[in-house]
Amino acid sequence: MPLSEHEQRLLDQIEQALYAEDPKWANTVRISDPRSHYKRRLIRASIGFALGVVLLMVGVVINLIPLGVGGFVVMLAACLWGLSSWKRMNGFGDSAPSSGTAAQGKGPRRGSRATFMERMEERWRRRHDER
Repeated sequence: MPLSEHEQRLLDQIEQALYAEDPKWANTVRISDPRSHYKRRLIRASIGFALGVVLLMVGVVINLIPLGVGGFVVMLAACLWGLSSWKRMNGFGDSAPSSGTAAQGKGPRRGSRATFMERMEERWRRRHDER
């Protein structure tokens, strides 16, 4: 259902206020492909893993056990963070819901999770259907 002119004007005003208040955040939110967020996280996780390897090696070379253990922990954390980002970026690990409007084919879905706007549109439709 398209927005009325008044609603569209209000939405535009809110958008302009957000851009004026925090342009960096607005630019981040405006990105259309959410996979780019996970790609950045994957790159950061790779850098963290490399840093962990360096810490581990330095700890072994100078015989400082806590530094080596810290390097291993950093590697492990970076690996887990990168793996979760990679899984989300590629759509693995998302289980389809067994009940609800999307499972019944009533609501719009992207993957197995509805976006914020899709949930809001579904609520809007339900509110108007109840009247």
